[in-house]
Amino acid sequence: MHSEIRQVGNSKGIIIPKAVLKQCHFEKAIDMQVVDGSLVIRPVVANPRAGWEEAFLKAKREEGEDPLTEEWLSFPNEFDDKEWEW
Repeated sequence: MHSEIRQVGNSKGIIIPKAVLKQCHFEKAIDMQVVDGSLVIRPVVANPRAGWEEAFLKAKREEGEDPLTEEWLSFPNEFDDKEWEW
């Protein structure tokens, strides 16, 4: 698909068709970077760490470990003992 580069004030812009915006999940903001001379445009992730905990737990279980074992729980600290509220 070709698109013309257009003058927008002192900048340049492109028109991205609605179907492409929908396929790429672009809404109000995007993340842009140049990679090897190409412009890469991605949707902005609301929470960049979303899913990290689940991925960690899954990886540990695949390694045959339970990440919530006594081994992990045996490292209390002063914050855990005095300040943390459950």
